[in-house]
Amino acid sequence: MTEDKDLLARIKVFQASLAKSKAETVLNHVRIGKALFELKKATKTSTRWRSHLAELGFPRRIGDRYLQLGESWWTEELLEAEFLHHQLPADLEKLEWLCRLPRENLKDLVSVLADLPRETVIRKVQQKLGIKPATKPIDRVTAKAFKQKCESLMDQLIDLATEAGPDIGDDATRKSIVDDLMTRIEKIDAALTIQSGVSE
Repeated sequence: MTEDKDLLARIKVFQASLAKSKAETVLNHVRIGKALFELKKATKTSTRWRSHLAELGFPRRIGDRYLQLGESWWTEELLEAEFLHHQLPADLEKLEWLCRLPRENLKDLVSVLADLPRETVIRKVQQKLGIKPATKPIDRVTAKAFKQKCESLMDQLIDLATEAGPDIGDDATRKSIVDDLMTRIEKIDAALTIQSGVSE
C-alpha cells in the first residue's frame, strides 16, 4: 500500500510538470510511463488498478500508452543519457509508437517523423516494424466536433437544471452536483493536456 502511494505521488509530480518545455515534457511522459509500469506490477487486483487510473485522471487507453513507454528501452537510455529527447515530439500518441523502434531506427527516423501528423508517424513506424496497418483508419475527433459535442451536452444539462429548479434538493445537494461537474471538467482538461503535451 505504501509503495502504491509513493508511486502515485511521484506520477502526480511528473503530471504537474507536463506543460514545460517540449524536451522536458518528453522526459516526463517517459517518467510517468516508468512509474506507472512499476505501479501496475505492484497492484494486486484489476479493480485497484482501475482505481489508480481514475485517481490519476487516466482513461484506460491513456494508461496503456504510458505502459508502452514504461516497458520500452527508453526508461533506461532516454532517462539516464537523455538520448535524443530534444528531437522527439511531446505528443504521447506519437511517443507510444516511436518508443517501439530500436535505437538505430529511431536515430535515423526521428528528425524526419517528429513533426509529421500522428497518423503518418504511426504508419511509418508500423511499416518499419513490419506491422500491417488497420484496413480502416481510426476516426479522429476534431476540435470542432469535440466543441460541438460539449456544447450540446452542456445545453442538455442546463435544460435539465432549469426543469428541475428547486426540486433538485437543498443547498448541500446542489453544491455536491456542481462540485462533481467541476471535477469531471478538470479530468477532461487533464485528458486534453495529456494528449497534446505542449505546443511544438
